Amino acid sequence: MDGIRVRFRLHSTRRRNHDACRSFQPRGDTVKSPASVLEDSVPKVIASLALPMFAVMFASVFFAFLDAWIVSRLGPAHRSAMSLVMPVVTFSTALLYGGLGTATAAAVARHAPNGRVAEAARALRDGAAIALLAGCLVAAGVMLAGASLLAGEGDAASSEATALALQYSRYYFPLLGISAIGAVGSAAMRGSGEAKRPAIYALIVMVLDGLVKPFVVWSDFHLGPLNLSGLCLGYGIRGAAISTVFAYSLLAFLIWRDLLRPGGLARHQPAPVSQLRFILVAASIAAAVPLATNLGIGVVQHLLYPRGLSLMDAYSYARRFELCLIQLAVPMGAATMIVVAAAQGAGRPERAREAFNYTLRLTLIGSLLIAAFMALAPPIWHRLFSPDDAVFLAEGQLYFRAAILHVAAVPSLIIINFAFQGLGCPHKPLPWTLGSILGAQILAALILLPQGQPSWIYYLVTSFASPLALFAAVKLFQRQDMARKD
Repeated sequence: MDGIRVRFRLHSTRRRNHDACRSFQPRGDTVKSPASVLEDSVPKVIASLALPMFAVMFASVFFAFLDAWIVSRLGPAHRSAMSLVMPVVTFSTALLYGGLGTATAAAVARHAPNGRVAEAARALRDGAAIALLAGCLVAAGVMLAGASLLAGEGDAASSEATALALQYSRYYFPLLGISAIGAVGSAAMRGSGEAKRPAIYALIVMVLDGLVKPFVVWSDFHLGPLNLSGLCLGYGIRGAAISTVFAYSLLAFLIWRDLLRPGGLARHQPAPVSQLRFILVAASIAAAVPLATNLGIGVVQHLLYPRGLSLMDAYSYARRFELCLIQLAVPMGAATMIVVAAAQGAGRPERAREAFNYTLRLTLIGSLLIAAFMALAPPIWHRLFSPDDAVFLAEGQLYFRAAILHVAAVPSLIIINFAFQGLGCPHKPLPWTLGSILGAQILAALILLPQGQPSWIYYLVTSFASPLALFAAVKLFQRQDMARKD
């Protein structure tokens, strides 16, 4: 009788685990099951993961672009305000999305494709707790030290730009914790292979934000023959922040509504073993390169500030385009990370290498074509923000021509960082990736720009350093031991 009871308990346990795995299957997704990450062809898996994620990242790029474009139409001081606030905003984005989001996705991807649902649920809960705390701490820090971070010395125009940047920050950052848990929730869904729903939600929110923002920011709005000014609130730069915060909050609500539904990852009983340490370590390493990049942007902007707002803005908006490229490369990197993590967990290193080589090749070809176009074409990007400022346009075109190799290499460096995340050793490429930023970008700026050297010389230095870092990091990945690490 005891033997019967033991067999019945074992059968019941196996049945519950089986049902849990079945209930966790992504619903209506292009990746039909976690196992397909390991069994389908690499191009098919990368496409099914990356294309929906591309929509999510496109929404993020769209939010940033729309803020900058709509606010820049208010005048040169508003354009400069968005330049001043950009390093602070992208710093927080790098920490929450590039750091905690990536780490949570990596933690979930280590377990979900191999059926370990309880561990994936624990990763989600731990990641969300850290993200909420980090978002609140960053918000508090900006609220307390924003004046010191954004203040500059100069003429009345500079003072006005600083005041406007502070106004944007006061409305953007207080609810950053909501954006943080939304980022982690979306990343966890992607890490489990459920990439389609976050993409749909992001596109819905993006469209709503695009429709609402002009009416919130502008006081005068004409759409062809239609005069829509009577519908405008005219909140100016603070309206841009309010609209963006509302959009991010709505996206977080939609994501967590799905996660908390029956069968959603957040409804599963989490494993007792905490994954806080893994997420914290992985997040700090994943965020190191984006944070250093934003530090570099802030340093160079500070050094260019005495040369005039137009020149500083031209550099800032050129780097904004570069950051858009990086964000659009993130879906390919995240898809690579998921496949690499699942392949390593299943003991299939050849599949990990195949996924890495495939995405790296596609990203490098695409970024080379875009960089060449930006270098050879008129200053299309900068004209979107200020079509009549000759210094702004000329310096923007100079950046894309002198830094062409840097612009082409940076998205591929993102792929490498994600691939090492998937292997569970994200620290390995840091000597090269961080070295190119700290050395060629920050140290070179501190040496060259205060001496009055032309800005194109500094841009040229970055153009050679980034491809060298890319070459070294690729060689490092190819030599990496991909034996399974539990």
